[in-house]
Amino acid sequence: MNDSIEYEIVNWEACEVWHSSICKRYRHRKTVKGQLSAVCCGQPAKLVTHYEQPIPFAVSEPIAGPDAGP
Repeated sequence: MNDSIEYEIVNWEACEVWHSSICKRYRHRKTVKGQLSAVCCGQPAKLVTHYEQPIPFAVSEPIAGPDAGP
């Protein structure tokens, strides 16, 4: 029987919200350095705000017992 330690790590992903003045929709996308402004309906959208989205992932590490080999 193998024992393991399991835990969850949360990374935070930067996102931004853009608003189209033509269709009045909001667009959410990941923030990427050097990326151009969002385009909707053929026109540049207006940056409204930035936020961070939690991205959790599980990690499982086996535990080696005292009689386990190298």
